[in-house]
Amino acid sequence: MNEQEIEIDVIKNKSIEVATIMKHLGHPKKLIILCSLFDNSKSVGELTEICEIGQSQMSQFLKRMELEGLLASTRDGNHIYYQIIDERIKSVLNNLKTTFCAC
Repeated sequence: MNEQEIEIDVIKNKSIEVATIMKHLGHPKKLIILCSLFDNSKSVGELTEICEIGQSQMSQFLKRMELEGLLASTRDGNHIYYQIIDERIKSVLNNLKTTFCAC
């Protein structure tokens, strides 16, 4: 097996995982959520305000990203806080920032 065939096998094995991450990065509101969580955790209310969407839709986005292993949640009283737990997301966000937000 040559190097190119090995690389294709790796891509095939990781394609679903990568597609899941890209699905979230490809949605404008989910991208804003992830960028907002880059440095620290935020509550559902804070994220709802930042993204200017309803709490129901925000909860659905956050729950899906949590189920897919991108985020984790913690409860503090009546508030639920989310944070990025997949460090690969931070790496991709850094690359996006460098590519698209550099002045």
